[in-house]
Amino acid sequence: MARRLSRARCTAARPAARRLCGVGLGIALLAAAAGARADATQLCRAFTTLALAPTDVALAPVIATRDLAHGLSAAPGDPLWARVALAPPGWLWLNGLQVLGGMTRSLGGLWDLVPGLLRLGRPGTEPPRYAAARFGRALYQADWGPCPVQIGLSHQDLPLR
Repeated sequence: MARRLSRARCTAARPAARRLCGVGLGIALLAAAAGARADATQLCRAFTTLALAPTDVALAPVIATRDLAHGLSAAPGDPLWARVALAPPGWLWLNGLQVLGGMTRSLGGLWDLVPGLLRLGRPGTEPPRYAAARFGRALYQADWGPCPVQIGLSHQDLPLR
């Protein structure tokens, strides 16, 4: 009977300890952010990347069609039969590559989020960790202050660093 009571007290104490830990962590984050004088460029970039990465996946057929048309027009020396025969498998390949690129872009946003939170109180920022954000073509691209907006980012034809 005594063992059952001690287990009941431990399980009842765990949520209280979790709440106390959460409150302490919240106070520590607020205290750290209160003295921050740096811009939040990296956090803004991370959040826009996380928010807009699903558009890369949703618009994959449109982006793959545009990239296929660009690739076919950029290689005029290919015979017509090769262009006609290889266009459908190429479109499927580009479509899959675009979906995986959108997933990788969301991971890049997560990867940018951690240093952005750690560097919030320090001056300066770091370049984007995902190369497509710097070099890729998008269906819609605009710079709204420190936050670049790229909807339907193409993940093909990226230069190697």
